[in-house]
Amino acid sequence: MRYQYFLLVLVLISCKNRFQNEPVVELYDKKLYYDEIINELPKNEVDSGYFIENYISFWIRENLLLNSAKINLPSKQIQIDKKTQDYYNRLLIHKYQKELISQKIDTNVSSIKILEYYIKNKENFRLKNEIVKINFVALNKNAPNLEKLRNVFFDNSDVEFINEYCNQFADKFYLFDTTWVYFNEILQYLPNDIVRERKYLTNTINNIFEDEENFYFLKIFEKKGIGEFSPIALVKENIRSTIVNENKLRYLNELDNQLYMQAITDNKLKINR
Repeated sequence: MRYQYFLLVLVLISCKNRFQNEPVVELYDKKLYYDEIINELPKNEVDSGYFIENYISFWIRENLLLNSAKINLPSKQIQIDKKTQDYYNRLLIHKYQKELISQKIDTNVSSIKILEYYIKNKENFRLKNEIVKINFVALNKNAPNLEKLRNVFFDNSDVEFINEYCNQFADKFYLFDTTWVYFNEILQYLPNDIVRERKYLTNTINNIFEDEENFYFLKIFEKKGIGEFSPIALVKENIRSTIVNENKLRYLNELDNQLYMQAITDNKLKINR
């Protein structure tokens, strides 16, 4: 929230002497004096009016939240070691905001809300990296029953055997035939000379590679390239977090406005002009 103080700024600049002895702002039992603002003014500040406007805005917002926190938080929650007053104030406000958010903001976001957000912002979900549904296994060449694994791995005809075999003998394996995964997560386990054939890798459904010690089996079930739209399943958790964070920011902004207007209504906020 940004309060409109441009008239106040003009008065402050033109009436410096007056406000050296009188408070610029009075809020509950707090008073802000002109000298306090000037002492914080950076020496190289080009726009002093802008600085003063923002300083007063921040001071009011901080003290509104601080006063509300002291009133509403249980006493044992505000027994915080005061290393410095500024640190104490910010910590108390943060604690108060966190407490309010835990009470007021629902972190559960429905699938419908996630889908609506995805559709509305779909252009933001174009892939920057390739994704695949893939089965991948890296095996030492001395592993047993390699021929049987090879026969069932690429047609996915014996899922139970593949799982048991990989758990017992594979150096590395990922069985993501129904789940999207970034292809880079798989490539990190392949030798560099194989990775250099990246384009070939993604364009070939069944791949068998080897180096001196290992075989590498890759079966790609489905793929999406750079620039295509990400499947919603891959980004739904990010969308959920984004929606929750937006709700938190919206609520805190409304709280700022509510406290500010309440202080005016109760005649607790006085700005001297």
